[in-house]
Amino acid sequence: GVSRSGVCFESVATLLIWVEVRSLQRSQELEVLIRSEGVEYEAKEVARILKGL
Repeated sequence: GVSRSGVCFESVATLLIWVEVRSLQRSQELEVLIRSEGVEYEAKEVARILKGL
């Protein structure tokens, strides 16, 4: 799975839910987090995906 801050996630979708729960509102911070996991979404796309979860 995907690991972040000592937490293992089954999938990127689970990671995105965790990001939303942690309330990372700043787009730059969110964008860096997502890119660090190898997912090449822009912050706007990530926000759109989060709304659809």
